[in-house]
Amino acid sequence: MIMKLTSDTNTIFSSSTSIIFHLIILFVILFIINEVSDRPRVNPHYILVAPNNDLNELPAQENTVKENVNANINKSAKEKSEKLLSSKRVAEDINHSQTFYNFTAMRADTTKLDQLYHENTLDVTLKYPNGWTYIDQDLKHKLDGVTFWFEQTKITPPPYVHLEVVDKDMFDPSRFKNKTEINGNQIYFNDPEELEGQISQTIYIRTHSNEDYSLKLIIDGKNYFNSFQPIFWGMVKSFKFGRRLF
Repeated sequence: MIMKLTSDTNTIFSSSTSIIFHLIILFVILFIINEVSDRPRVNPHYILVAPNNDLNELPAQENTVKENVNANINKSAKEKSEKLLSSKRVAEDINHSQTFYNFTAMRADTTKLDQLYHENTLDVTLKYPNGWTYIDQDLKHKLDGVTFWFEQTKITPPPYVHLEVVDKDMFDPSRFKNKTEINGNQIYFNDPEELEGQISQTIYIRTHSNEDYSLKLIIDGKNYFNSFQPIFWGMVKSFKFGRRLF
């Protein structure tokens, strides 16, 4: 009788162990499949631009887009001094009830952000939409700025988002009327602005690191701006930098 009970016990223990082992294997397989399917593609397509790069080596289409994007960035830089002197630069014909949303109450749209930008010098990561590409701009072998633009369009210049590394000493909170917090960082922003048919909005990210950052969206037309603004907010929320344990 004792031998029979021992045999039954061993059989039950062996069966339970086998079931638990197979359940663990199934769980691991499902976890790996879910991780791979949900993970955005990292740096699927990009152009690296350094001060000494020969731009003639770029394809003709990329040269044209780059020139248009850089021309708008340079134009925006020249206009900064004028905007600092006159805060009334915002065009009066913008209907803020339609074109401005308070980001603190807006629901970010991350469903279309299936590509992931990753840069090593500052360990910056940012999700951006499918169909977009970017120009990576380095200064002294360190990230200076990145311009993302929608390449699958005939609009010139195309919609784009410019990420810039900002000198912390230049920060002036009085320049911004709105403030919120994301991922432990202070976020400052103003209402959208309109200039020559283009709508733009800049998000300033005040950090505890050695660098601050800004993200600027520029797009033609109020309707396009309204539809893309939740996606832009999703990009802002996806932005991370520096080494993190979690």
